Amino acid sequence: MSHLLNEFALVAFLLPSIERMVGFPRTKTSVVILSPTRELAQQTMIEARTLSRFHGFNVDCVIGGSNLRMEQARLQGGMTIDVLVATPGRLLAHLRDTKGAAEMLDNLRIVVLDEADQLLDCGFQRDITQILSMLPAKDQRQTLLFSATIPKQVHNIVNIALRDDHEFIDTVGEEDTDTNPQVDQECAVVPFDKQLVVLESVLRAHMKECTRDFKVIVFFPTARVVGFCAKLFARAGLPILEMHSRKSQAARTKIADQFRKGSGLIMFTSDVGLTTREQYIHRVGRTARAGRQGRGVLLLAPFEQAMLGDLQDLPIKDIAGTPVVANARKSLEMNLALSDVPKDAALVKAGAQAYQAFLGFYNSHLRALTWSKDKLVAMANQFATIMGLKQVPAMQKKTVAVMGLRNTPGLRIE
Repeated sequence: MSHLLNEFALVAFLLPSIERMVGFPRTKTSVVILSPTRELAQQTMIEARTLSRFHGFNVDCVIGGSNLRMEQARLQGGMTIDVLVATPGRLLAHLRDTKGAAEMLDNLRIVVLDEADQLLDCGFQRDITQILSMLPAKDQRQTLLFSATIPKQVHNIVNIALRDDHEFIDTVGEEDTDTNPQVDQECAVVPFDKQLVVLESVLRAHMKECTRDFKVIVFFPTARVVGFCAKLFARAGLPILEMHSRKSQAARTKIADQFRKGSGLIMFTSDVGLTTREQYIHRVGRTARAGRQGRGVLLLAPFEQAMLGDLQDLPIKDIAGTPVVANARKSLEMNLALSDVPKDAALVKAGAQAYQAFLGFYNSHLRALTWSKDKLVAMANQFATIMGLKQVPAMQKKTVAVMGLRNTPGLRIE
């Protein structure tokens, strides 16, 4: 299914699943729902409990980052879990290592793959394939697959997960666009050394326009880059929340609740992979909920500009010439924050981690960027300067070797 509004997507598969469960014997788990993120899995569990409370169904959730032994105790506790929501990696771990987990699912009636394109984009294809091989055959269960976009990898998993006579339902139609018309989409290609400056300018302009009635999500390429930028922008006085996979599950849950219930907040978070059409559509889909107007701003460095070719049919306005971008200058607060970087051990450490993460991330995309190893290191060293570091962070010889960067000019080796 394509581009179902998120506020209705959960209900779209939970209601029919619960409806079917009413007639099932409650001896074993009837429904398994796979979610790409821990937060979505928890949200799905809450919604499933709300919708099924009058039927007395038991709903549980197993996700990476949670206490594995506590999950095992619940799965082995003797109470039938009617609906099990999970992230793929954790469910696969239980199927392999938790006694009785596989037997719980041997009478499974319904499998749901929610946000299938994101499941696959996060690298879960192998896990999902293994999970499906351990469940009842596809002709013995109903499988529902929901996706905002249908890239090639979704078609690949369709052939594995769904019956040959499956139905494909497009809830958008050819006459509609892939993105919500209530989202004002904007883009600017900005020199690499101006990225943080322009980001600050865009955020402060939005804060001034909306006073306290705003919520912003900013996507960065890696968790370590999020960690540094969150500390830097918070030091510059912006209301920043930091959300990424390196935080504990308890911290992530607390931050998600704070963002959901609050206002006047900016969440810095990480994404997976280079920006693609599918990722872009998902990102802008996070705004303009419940009929409200939204805004999406895509800031690209020149080396990322080629991706605009994949977005040329979308209504994206170029804002590179607008004052908020063209006249962007570091605020006094940001200048002070950057001047503090070399004197602050926490910022220096976060900057060094972000530098190494930058190298690791873009090292895996050299072909797409047409970069050499020398170019990669030169860009990483420029990034170190942008972060306010006085010198390029030193790296361990072993790490450099693993990255395949031995003898590359510009690196500092410990």
